Amino acid sequence: MHGQVQEVINAAEAQHQQKSTAIQAQPQTFALSPRDVAGIAANPLLEMRNALADGRISSSIQAELQQIVPTFLAQVAWAQMTGDVSQIQKALAQISQPLLDQLGISPNETDITAITQRLLAYAADARADVEKLQDGDWSSPTLAAKAPPIPKRRLTWEQLIEGWRRSVGGTLEVDGYGVSERRVVLYRLAIKDFVAHISDAPPEDITIADVQRYVKWLQTDSGNAPRTQAGKLICLKNLVQIAVNNREIASNPFDGFKIVVPAGAADLKGYRPFTKPELVTIFTAVKQESREHNRLLPYILLLTGCRLAEAVQLRTKDIQQTEKGTWFINWEHEAIGTYPMLLKTKDSNNRKMPIHQKLIDTGLLDIDRRGEGRLFKDISQNTNTFSTHFTELLKRLDIWEKKKKVTHSFRNNAKDMWREVDIPLDVRNAFTGHAAVGVGERSYGVGLGQMPDKLNEYLQRIDISWLP
Repeated sequence: MHGQVQEVINAAEAQHQQKSTAIQAQPQTFALSPRDVAGIAANPLLEMRNALADGRISSSIQAELQQIVPTFLAQVAWAQMTGDVSQIQKALAQISQPLLDQLGISPNETDITAITQRLLAYAADARADVEKLQDGDWSSPTLAAKAPPIPKRRLTWEQLIEGWRRSVGGTLEVDGYGVSERRVVLYRLAIKDFVAHISDAPPEDITIADVQRYVKWLQTDSGNAPRTQAGKLICLKNLVQIAVNNREIASNPFDGFKIVVPAGAADLKGYRPFTKPELVTIFTAVKQESREHNRLLPYILLLTGCRLAEAVQLRTKDIQQTEKGTWFINWEHEAIGTYPMLLKTKDSNNRKMPIHQKLIDTGLLDIDRRGEGRLFKDISQNTNTFSTHFTELLKRLDIWEKKKKVTHSFRNNAKDMWREVDIPLDVRNAFTGHAAVGVGERSYGVGLGQMPDKLNEYLQRIDISWLP
């Protein structure tokens, strides 16, 4: 999970300079207060009275209101006499929908009933106000003095998510640039925690006391590592900042709060490579796996040093061969399309990684690669699926250590194997798609990462004959 935690932190810290982005209204999910209900119920009645008083069209809904006033008030009277509110609810829906759309509110059945009941209670005042107009009395309407103003539009976390997406340029999988859906998921996880454990109030109602409680919960009860705690706090701070930048909220209650990663935490967070005996035990068991991806993925992770997400995304077209006969995996960032390939640092991770002979002998090239699609057709693109399966295997083998010995440990093993045979740093970086050392190396030429024949000369130095 280290990569995911770091991604949260990187994504959050990148938002310090937020762009101003309008927040689109989304259906409201917060409960309406009695005051909100009263304001919504009174509004169409006041609009009808004002439309009649003005004798002109001053809004998009008043033209309709002038025509339906008599019918509507008659339906109100009928509902009061009979108790049948079905017709009044239909009429109410017709005249109140523009207001609800403006406020971004989608009332539930309970809200609709409450609004209807409050409207019926206001009906006598509305009729009296209309009769005053007919008698030439232009004084302020009684209902205007009695009813509260309409509620203000409430922000939702979903609106802030959408505003954040736009502030960073869009969604990677849709637009080809911007943030990936995986990163959005991490922001949603922070929201989910806050709503579940602290407050389900709209973002503009969050207080400093709420944030204090959230920080305390993160540090004492969340079970998250310090870096994850810090990342989640930054995520919420930056989402609320979107609203502040757009003048939706006066100030950010998350300002000034920070979770410090304790000294020494960096030494505790790293993944450990498997020992050689552990690798033998693991791959002896892996060879017995019945499903192709469960059998081959560990070999790919160990012999290429790739990330799990890069392995599960492999497509049939990614297995290629040079004119000299070197088989390689062409990892190339493609954000959009039917079968995207999303690399952590996008184009910077592009590379042509040669395939070790052991991986060929294990059966990678035997997979049916005809047609377009994923190389492993039955595997979920959610890396948690394979991680969970592999964790269970490690537990059965009594090898698993929480946050220490997991799928990412193979990446450490790969790097150690490369070091043991004196593969130079620039070649090791090319294997994993890391930046080349030196400005000239990064700026000129295609780079070692695009030279699979040359890389293969180094890769085949590794003696892996001991591996089952």
